[in-house]
Order: sequence, then C-alpha cells, then structure tokens
Amino acid sequence: MSFLDTLRNARSSAATCYQQFVNDNPRFSNHVLAFFEGHDDPSFYYTFLRTYIDDPKKIHVYKCGNKNQVYTTYSKIVQRNDIQNIVLFFVDKDLSDILNEQYVVAPNIYVTEYYSIENYLVSEEMFVAVFVETFQFAYNSGLVDFMPFYIIFQRELKRFYGYLLPIMAWIIFLKRNGYRPTLNDIDLSQVFVFNEELVLETRESVKKDGEIAIIGRKCGVSNVVIPSASIDAIIAELTLLDPKKYIRGKFELWFFVKYIEKLIDIFGKMQHLTGKVNVKTRISESTAVAFLGPRLRVPPSLDAFLSFNLPLQP
Repeated sequence: MSFLDTLRNARSSAATCYQQFVNDNPRFSNHVLAFFEGHDDPSFYYTFLRTYIDDPKKIHVYKCGNKNQVYTTYSKIVQRNDIQNIVLFFVDKDLSDILNEQYVVAPNIYVTEYYSIENYLVSEEMFVAVFVETFQFAYNSGLVDFMPFYIIFQRELKRFYGYLLPIMAWIIFLKRNGYRPTLNDIDLSQVFVFNEELVLETRESVKKDGEIAIIGRKCGVSNVVIPSASIDAIIAELTLLDPKKYIRGKFELWFFVKYIEKLIDIFGKMQHLTGKVNVKTRISESTAVAFLGPRLRVPPSLDAFLSFNLPLQP
C-alpha cells in the first residue's frame, strides 16, 4: 500500500473503519484494534493503552467519525466469528443518560463517565501541572505567588459552571423536543471573555440579547420559544449532578484554554514586576487534548476497563 493510499484510507466513516478491520484482522494476532469517534480521541487514550501494551506496533487506531458510527462499526464486527485480535471501542457519553438514549452495552465498549473526554482534562490538578510546566520566570524576579491564580481558577471555574447551567438546560430541552442544535457552531469566545482581573464576563455585545439568544442564532434554533418554567425544571434536575456530566466537554476545555491564554497575556504585561516570562508551550483549543492527555492520571473507570480487556503483559 502506497503512502497516498494510507492517507486515503484514513478518512473517517463506519464503512471505512469496518473495511480497515476486515483487511487488518487476518494480518495480526492478539493485537489491539481500537475504534474511536474522532480526531482527538486517540491522543487522549493512547498513553493509557501504552500502559497495558508492550509494543506500540500492536496498537491499531480507527477513527469512525462520530459516536453512532462507532456503534455501527461495533454491530458489524460483533457478528463475525473470525476475530483473532482484541477489539475495543471508545465513545463519549454526551447527554445520553439525561436524554434517556439507549445504546448497546458490552464489556469491550468504554463509555466516559462525564459528557466527554475533554471534561477529564479540566481540573485543579491539571491547572497546577500546566502552570508549572508552562511558565518560567526570570531568576531575578523573585518568587511569583502561585496561590492567587490557583484560587481564581477554582472560583472562575465554578462561575463558568453557573453560566453554562441555563445554556445546557436550554440545549437539553431542545434535544428532548426533537430539535438538533449544531453545537459545533457555538464559539464561546463570542459570548464570554476574561477581563484583566481574570474574571469571566459576558461580552458587552451579548448582554442586550442574552447568551442563549446569541448561541441560538449560531446553532440554528433561534426561533424556538421555550417556557421559562421548562428551563427552570431542567436546571433543578441538573443541579443534582456533577457539572462534568452535563456540560459539553469542549465548552469546559474552552474555559481552561482561555484562562491560561489570559494568564500568559497578564504575565506579559507584568514583566516589570516578575521579570521576563518564558512560555515554554502554548496550548490552543485544537492542541489541548494532545497536550493535556499525557499529563492526566488514568480515570478509574478507564483503568478498570483496560485492566479487564488488556491483562498486563510481561
């Protein structure tokens, strides 16, 4: 197979993934064939798979395109009786529990406990790791007190959850009532911004119409009239849950990335106090999963899943 053929075969779809499986399965024995939703998922899971696999060449990655395509691929593969490898499937839970969506349950299908993989990456522990690794202060600047930024991060993350609670309640109402908001078209940077005090605020241009009105126009459902009592009922339902179970992971990761970006900007303006600040690595929304994933402790549910499916090799 030529390099060009390899690139062509990398296109994501259930049909392509299944055909790749048909081609690969006879070529290997006791390798791990891992099926994911999209581009970022292998970056998140690969480090954890490597903990259980002695040879990285035994890990084969397939990107099916989305959650439903992963399940479609599973339904085709499970019918075969010639499987000679370890076949694993990884999907995000999304809002499935809240929407009462039913999917196949199987020992070799891993479903995130949170909305998605990105939710695992946003935590106080990860903020500490990124702060230490990202910022290098000049030796003659004295000690920069880390705690204020840590405390602000904790506070603003809670405030972010408060901002997102009615927005996610609105999205859940739409989905429960047959609408299909295009969440990928929502750019929170058009709605929220960190000020010079690292406080998350609604942009002035948004305050007149409100966050939900702006977001509604972005995801194609701006003309839907929803009774406030319906939103209030869903909010009451969600407040009983961990926010990571209902807040879209990409939204939470947006908060993390933008907080770090603003912190870099503020330190750049404070060089007369801190000395020169060298930023070792800049993360963005597009690179955050690849950057943060290897720094994450394995989630307990994933550890249990891999331990069951991949006994440690000598």
